[in-house]
Amino acid sequence: MNTESFGYRSQARRPGTYIALGLAMAVVYLCITLDLGQLVIALALVYVALVVRRLWLNPVKGFRLGRGWVEIYRPRGVDVIQLREVDSVTVCRTNKGATACFLNMGTGEILPLPGAEKLEFQQIIREFGLRGVRVLA
Repeated sequence: MNTESFGYRSQARRPGTYIALGLAMAVVYLCITLDLGQLVIALALVYVALVVRRLWLNPVKGFRLGRGWVEIYRPRGVDVIQLREVDSVTVCRTNKGATACFLNMGTGEILPLPGAEKLEFQQIIREFGLRGVRVLA
């Protein structure tokens, strides 16, 4: 059982986004060389701009669970929370069948874990349990 690091992280800089950028640039090139008209070229350039913006901003979402801490990745940055500050963890299923996970802090604050919906219900319970955090399911 891996107790070093566990979690899920998703970000914009991945192979699929770079493939979309390459295809968009190829479409712009073909539109210009085949003289397909200003509107088609403009639409292709808008698509390139959207893909470049996504790569530039590189939105990230998810979390990583270490031995004594949780890193929560949000678009505005990374929050590092020590597990000793966590009172308990609530793991449940949404009405769509996805996993939802919430950190119940000692201060009364409840923090959702982004990316938990991509993970197995029992796996999250097991990983928090291995780290000595009380799990409410």
